[in-house]
Amino acid sequence: MPEDPIPTGSPAADALASLIEIMRSANSPEMWQAQTVLLRRLALQGDVVPSRVPAPKNITEIGGYLNLLGKLDEPEMRAQTLAGILGVAGPNPPLGWTSTLPPLTMTAIANDRPEGAWQPLIPLTVQIRSDFATALQQALTSIRERGGTLPLMAPPSALPPAGLGVTAPEDVLPYLGRVLQIVPGTALTDPAVDPIVLARAQASSDPFAAASRVLAPGTVAVPAANWDALQCNAAACAAVAKRRAAAA
Repeated sequence: MPEDPIPTGSPAADALASLIEIMRSANSPEMWQAQTVLLRRLALQGDVVPSRVPAPKNITEIGGYLNLLGKLDEPEMRAQTLAGILGVAGPNPPLGWTSTLPPLTMTAIANDRPEGAWQPLIPLTVQIRSDFATALQQALTSIRERGGTLPLMAPPSALPPAGLGVTAPEDVLPYLGRVLQIVPGTALTDPAVDPIVLARAQASSDPFAAASRVLAPGTVAVPAANWDALQCNAAACAAVAKRRAAAA
């Protein structure tokens, strides 16, 4: 039978609200793991699926259920049943939905190294996280099919300092291996020859966006267009009109 709801404003309700707030503001792997455990319990236990049999009336009936689970060779469910009777946490991990994801690794992929003065600055390979590799390979293939290149680098990021009073960084992606950088020197010098340009449609007020310049015709045609591209020196940057400059 379902339990009576916790009265609003009671100590139990306040304690439950505090627990929910703590779980909601999780900021550590241990708290995230606790969230996962709670969600599994909500999905697999309680009154999500109503019982088909009446609640046991006495200790003899409870013992019968425990004996049945023992005969069925269900030690985890038997322990969970006993834990539910006693009001304590059951076995961990709970039944079902056990994570089987492979561990993340760092994977090396071949880098684009277009010819030019910048080529010695471009690493031969780029180290990226394994769960990011497939999507990046697909993006690089799409760019290469259009005759462009994307020279990348992925420098290591030292972990931020930890301790009392230390402000956590707003962007955690570099520390998770999910940030790639375009090699400096491959853009902003001369849009006519740079493999990467910051450009926008000519005479528009759109924000400048990174684009890969078509170095040679690829298997996928890119229509020519008129662009404004940024060109910089040591003092300032200015938009330079490039007529019929094709970019991908």
